Amino acid sequence: IDDCAKKSEGLPVEYLECARINMKKCSQTYETIMKSISCLGELDEVYKAFIYANEAMYLQRKRTLKIRKITVEDSQIRWYPFQLAFFLQEVVSFACPNSIERKNVDLLWFPTGGGKTEAYLGIAAFVIFLRRLRNKEIGAGVSIIMRYTLRLLTFQQFERASAMICACDLLRKKYSIPGGEISIGLWAGKALTPNSIEMADKILNGYSDPDNESSNPRQIEKCPWCGKEVEYSCDNTLKRLHIKCTDSKCDFNKGLPVYLIDEEIYMYRPSFLIATVDKFAQVAHNDQTFKLFGKGTENIPPELIIQDELHLISGPLG
Repeated sequence: IDDCAKKSEGLPVEYLECARINMKKCSQTYETIMKSISCLGELDEVYKAFIYANEAMYLQRKRTLKIRKITVEDSQIRWYPFQLAFFLQEVVSFACPNSIERKNVDLLWFPTGGGKTEAYLGIAAFVIFLRRLRNKEIGAGVSIIMRYTLRLLTFQQFERASAMICACDLLRKKYSIPGGEISIGLWAGKALTPNSIEMADKILNGYSDPDNESSNPRQIEKCPWCGKEVEYSCDNTLKRLHIKCTDSKCDFNKGLPVYLIDEEIYMYRPSFLIATVDKFAQVAHNDQTFKLFGKGTENIPPELIIQDELHLISGPLG
């Protein structure tokens, strides 16, 4: 007797086809997860990237709770089952780029506040580490692009992702992972942040952008790693907006790995790029954007695109 038929015994006739389809999907997901587990057991760099990603997510969570003055035992900082399952479902796509799984677009659905963000932040950390372990210096550059339809949503997620990136950069130093600084960039248009370091410098000194009065380089008020105040300064020579934690004991008191200005994003190509969908219209008009996709640089192209809030794309805000 067919296994699906066995499991469907007792169901009303009208539900049998639906049950068969769902059980087939569950079986396929199980097979994909088992392939990923095999990759973790057989490929050393994949296992290391997975371990580092888990450590980064642990550090990020612990720091976030500390900033919120919430005390939790280390044993309580763990994945929800659906988060770990989704993470494992994706591992094989990056471990084996020629696999059939690589051709799929995977959709994660879970109610608001249930932990979707942590699931794909963990995968993002895994991709950043694996690229560098496998490809050394050329594995740096933009590795992940996360796209949003709303600028507000973009910035909320940017703050959460920044803490994870801080953890990744500390682990890069701890484990001597190649590729230089692991960083994050916000690419969201001059209505939110100025496009040039020169204009950012002027705004920091009390002027306003005549084209966009809402443009402001001060997008981070608190250090994502310790929660203390940050200070801003511009370096017009290096084309860099420096954001430093004011706490001398913080790991990032000499500068956060955060990029907010278009000009510096094109030059330094942060590892994790959070962008609004409308910014991608720039690609056809500004050849500087090509660098974000590895063109004209020594880096390989991005390997992961996350489209968050997918339902908004077909709505009035999409």
